[in-house]
Formats: sequence, C-alpha cells, structure tokens
Amino acid sequence: GSVENLMCQEVFHTILRTLDTCSDSSVSAKQ
Repeated sequence: GSVENLMCQEVFHTILRTLDTCSDSSVSAKQ
C-alpha cells in the first residue's frame, strides 16, 4: 500500500543521507 511505500521512501532517504554523511567525512579526513 501507499503507507508501506512511504515508509520505504523514508528509510531509503535516511540511508542515502547517512551514506552522504559518511562519504563527506571520509573525504574531509583524506584532506
């Protein structure tokens, strides 16, 4: 249903945000 889809999107965005944060951290660490 649409509720499950919404949950999936929320989780997906959260994961992406986490990955972005991790990448930013490692990039900063390398510099």
